Amino acid sequence: MKKIVLGVFLAVFTLGCFSQEAGTGPADLKTEKEKASYVVGYNMGKNLKALGLKFDMNALLKGLKDAAFKASPLIDEKDLQGILQKAIAEAREKMQQKWDELAAKNKLEGEAFLKENAQKNGVKTTASGLQYEILAKGTGKIPVADDLVEVHYRGTLIDGKEFHNSYTAGKPVVFQAKRTYAGWAEALQMMSVGSKWRLYLPPQLGFGDQGLGDAVGPNAVIILETELLAIKQPGEK
Repeated sequence: MKKIVLGVFLAVFTLGCFSQEAGTGPADLKTEKEKASYVVGYNMGKNLKALGLKFDMNALLKGLKDAAFKASPLIDEKDLQGILQKAIAEAREKMQQKWDELAAKNKLEGEAFLKENAQKNGVKTTASGLQYEILAKGTGKIPVADDLVEVHYRGTLIDGKEFHNSYTAGKPVVFQAKRTYAGWAEALQMMSVGSKWRLYLPPQLGFGDQGLGDAVGPNAVIILETELLAIKQPGEK
């Protein structure tokens, strides 16, 4: 949150460096100064949206111009910080409320999905709660925790939304079998090279209540279609 606020103030400061005159802005971006100014304004808008603040555009632009061109503020400077802190606190509270509601929703939907999924033919459940089904059986070695594994995978949510796909990225991932979230680490140490499994990770074995940015919400069940390509040696290309 502090970084977002800093970004807003940095944008205001930087805009003052691009121009010496206040203006309404060009309709077309022809000069480098116009392009740079637009980029600053655009980033500032994104930061404000992420901050969750409700604002009046006319008052916002007035404050921006006053700060950039060193005009006297309409509000006593000793009150500026307090007003901003109050607005941020209110926005943060609303954002937290939405986050908690989403976490509760995902938890209920995930539990219902896993309960139904566990009854499907071919789906197995481990003691940890990890669910998996074998799509293809490999004949190679089974990695241990310290092994480097080369993996292709496709990650989706229970609604089918994809959050990563190494196939379309054109490059498998390589990492130590134990150095990933718990459910994936558990599965990899049961798979033999050449295997392809579909994994269903409850939130406590995946991204938990923190989620993964905008890609994966809090308490979301994730599905990982995982293909174990090889066990790599340290330093191997």
